Amino acid sequence: MLLYHADFDRADPAGHLQHQKPARQDSLQAWLFPRFEYEMKLNSETQPMVLHSEWQLGFADFDQNLLLIFGLAALFTLFVCLAFARIYAINEQQRFLAEKRLYQLARFDALTGLSNRQSSVHGFERLQSDQ
Repeated sequence: MLLYHADFDRADPAGHLQHQKPARQDSLQAWLFPRFEYEMKLNSETQPMVLHSEWQLGFADFDQNLLLIFGLAALFTLFVCLAFARIYAINEQQRFLAEKRLYQLARFDALTGLSNRQSSVHGFERLQSDQ
């Protein structure tokens, strides 16, 4: 928090009436949480002043119970996403196996396991085109 005379620049210490430096925050908190700045001109005819306030949110500003609730909500969301991904993977695997089974039924005889007439014709055409 800084209270200074309006005729001076904010960086000029000659105009400072009250200067309280904020507590130093580590870089993780500065990266995670927002920094607030507020400046208000106190319009007095005899003493024009400016109040400048800066506040960096940090872990100490949050209630521990609130952090616990947000953490549990994040874990729940993660588990829901993982469950959805697992269900999607199982469905894709089942679709692939069904497609493979349909291919086998279309190309090969179910009783003997030999290729059917359509597979033989395509195989014969391939042999002729290769020669």
